Amino acid sequence: MQLYGCKLLCVILTLVCLASSQNSTPAVKTAVYGTTSPWPTGKAITMPTTLLKTAVYGTTPPWPITPTTLLNPRIVDVTASSNTLFDDIYLKCVVQGNPSPNVWWTKNGRYIQGYNIEFQDNNRTLIITRAASDDVGTYYCHARNKVSYVNAPFVLNLTYPLNTFIYTPNDYVELYNGEKDVDIRCFGAGYPNVRVTWKRNGVEILEFSNSSLNTRVYQERLKLGLTSAESDLSFKEFYCNDTGIYTCETSRDGSDYVAAKSIELKCNSSDSSQSTLFTPLSPTTIVPKPTRSLSLSS
Repeated sequence: MQLYGCKLLCVILTLVCLASSQNSTPAVKTAVYGTTSPWPTGKAITMPTTLLKTAVYGTTPPWPITPTTLLNPRIVDVTASSNTLFDDIYLKCVVQGNPSPNVWWTKNGRYIQGYNIEFQDNNRTLIITRAASDDVGTYYCHARNKVSYVNAPFVLNLTYPLNTFIYTPNDYVELYNGEKDVDIRCFGAGYPNVRVTWKRNGVEILEFSNSSLNTRVYQERLKLGLTSAESDLSFKEFYCNDTGIYTCETSRDGSDYVAAKSIELKCNSSDSSQSTLFTPLSPTTIVPKPTRSLSLSS
């Protein structure tokens, strides 16, 4: 195609020179200017006529089409519709180039496949259905055409909204002075690496361990699954000087935000071995469980 273009240019320049010459014949001028006499006296000419194109290409119509401009592939942007665990996530790769590039995806150096993966828009959109922990990673959008090749990375990190719930019917609990073996449970949801912490007056309560066996007040943490955890605020024996505001905080890695709930502990100085005012709620009737069971990938 480039050869045709060069040939056309050379013929046009030659004929223009001939047409502008004093000795140019009427046939040459007619081929260049596309008119009969009188011919233009200037150097400007019209588009090549049928006679001129036939002289260049040696054929009758249709003549070869002038080639379009070739452009390197370029990835303008890679975006994600969400970064929330269990959401359907659309990764979009915006690509330009001429001819239109072929597009494909890899993750951590491998072609992407899976039961929850599909592609749309000639592979320019990658859909992850109900994104799970093993969908976290570095995705690459690749683009190639006859001119060149390019790729661009996108790091997908997932989170889960923080939430805190204390298993009590009210925002206070009244306990008797000297009451033994009191446990108040707090549930927290979040991702990644959700953590539930009890505090009193902004100070974290000591966690249960071998070194705290002789501690009267402590908390004991329990990891429930990918997005949830619990912590029990425990009193081996409750006294009236333990009254006050206790706060349960849920936090996660990569964020300074915490979801907090508070409860007030009150003391009833009456002589009784156990409170009749505190009935813990059942976790299974309050906290919805995820519909999908997941485990952290290795």
